[in-house]
Amino acid sequence: MVITDVQTVSFKYISKTVRDSDGHSHPGPPHEATQTFLKILTDESVEGYWLGANASVMESTIKLTIVGQDPFMREKIWQDLMERQRLNLSTLADKILAPIDLALWDLAGRALDQPVYKLLGGDREKVPEMV
Repeated sequence: MVITDVQTVSFKYISKTVRDSDGHSHPGPPHEATQTFLKILTDESVEGYWLGANASVMESTIKLTIVGQDPFMREKIWQDLMERQRLNLSTLADKILAPIDLALWDLAGRALDQPVYKLLGGDREKVPEMV
């Protein structure tokens, strides 16, 4: 299996969250907001998804780096991206790279028909109730 494409899809939705001048989120009046949906596609029609990604960086840098790679080689992909980050910190911050890693975990779960928590070695099938 190899990665064949990286796509971002922008969509609009009604948000009830606003950000203050320090960037903190707070409840607020409903307003239209834009979000992105990241898709990593493979030659075997298995896809991995994650909400949130910088479309221009995905197209200009990330796509060029990971297309043709084995999606199960997450550590290799991560190390390649981290090496590029050293020279491009302003465009390849951790918040840009994290969605790729998360979408690759999603892709692995879908390929193996297993929830990601099991791939990570989880031992619970449900979250304990809070008292």
